Amino acid sequence: MRTPRSQDGSRTRFSWPPGFFVVLAVLGVLGVLAANSHSQPATARPGPRLTLSDDAWDLGQVNQGPTLTKEIKVDNAGDEPLEVAAVESSCPTCLAGQMESKTIPPTGRAKLILKFFTANVEGKQAKHVTLRTNDPLQPEKKIAVTGVVVKAPRPKTKLEPETWDVGLVAPGETRVATLTVRNEGDAPLRITGLTPSDGVGVDAPEFSEIPPGGKGIIKMDYTAGQKPGLVKEHLLVESTDPTSPTKVVAVTGYVATPSAVPGKSEGLVFTVVELGPSAPGQGKLVARYRIVNHLPTEVRLVSSRPTSAATLTPLPCAVLPGASADLKVELPANLSLQPEAAYAEVLLRLPLLFPAR
Repeated sequence: MRTPRSQDGSRTRFSWPPGFFVVLAVLGVLGVLAANSHSQPATARPGPRLTLSDDAWDLGQVNQGPTLTKEIKVDNAGDEPLEVAAVESSCPTCLAGQMESKTIPPTGRAKLILKFFTANVEGKQAKHVTLRTNDPLQPEKKIAVTGVVVKAPRPKTKLEPETWDVGLVAPGETRVATLTVRNEGDAPLRITGLTPSDGVGVDAPEFSEIPPGGKGIIKMDYTAGQKPGLVKEHLLVESTDPTSPTKVVAVTGYVATPSAVPGKSEGLVFTVVELGPSAPGQGKLVARYRIVNHLPTEVRLVSSRPTSAATLTPLPCAVLPGASADLKVELPANLSLQPEAAYAEVLLRLPLLFPAR
């Protein structure tokens, strides 16, 4: 290309504005950086990485009563094992979650089973389950559970009595009782099963169903074994009650040697009503004794001197002629025994005050 000449015949030189080359240089550097960034692919972050097939569970509108179940897939998209330390529920009585496996290898998968118990709630629901993991970016992952639980008519079972005390019985002796089943719900109740323990007998009910507010009668009996000791029998009553489909009638008492069973009750009669732990795993043993006064006068229990570190309540107490009183004995939690598997024998010395004759 030819350059223009000036009036004196010399060639003209162009003068570029200052900074022009600087701008070109900066743009050139940026272009190189951009090219380098495209030429190097991004690498995935190291460590475990939690991914879920669903992070929400919509129950919709459901009737109160049934238990709902949902399965969620828990994947580890990382390159190190994923540890699920805990599965926590915001509603322990209505929502539960359980992992199939708490350790998921890289590229592995495990199942999370969620259960929602509609029998324990009513109305609009907004609960959640929290997964606690070793994913550095998601140490806590919440799964929302929403929906509406509609109260539906349902039966409600009430047993009378819930505990049958057969008292002091001789080996081979038979006692009979009547079990009343009441329906306190607003839908018909049906008895679907009666399962007695070895020493208990039961007749088939003469009713097919119990209307709301109604009741039914079931006859049952107990035959004492030949070995003296505590009576620990039961009757399982199964019904269409969605909240309590199985109820237990406890049968208690004491099988004594024939010589120890009086033909006619006289004086004071002590009967073991209950002997067992108040709650599993707490190490506390609770016993309950019933004292029946067959004397013509009142008897007062004023103090106790047990042979072990036990407490006895209520004291003082008065037992009128023909009446009874229950005494509760508690053993401390630091005893060297497992209350779920063993019973402790406590000897009580009870001073009794009789009126002067």
